[in-house]
Amino acid sequence: MSLLVMTTGQMLRYRNGWQAASPVAAPSGGTTVDAEARTAINAIRSALITAGILPQP
Repeated sequence: MSLLVMTTGQMLRYRNGWQAASPVAAPSGGTTVDAEARTAINAIRSALITAGILPQP
């Protein structure tokens, strides 16, 4: 079962109790920095937060 929290726009799912998605941190670290990949990952992360799939960090 899932529900939408109208005040936050976040989805909750029931799996042995109500669970919300965990915040996802922006990419950082690593030995090789790929600026284009980080930009793409940040764009996907932002879109998921805007859509209410992921919570605000």
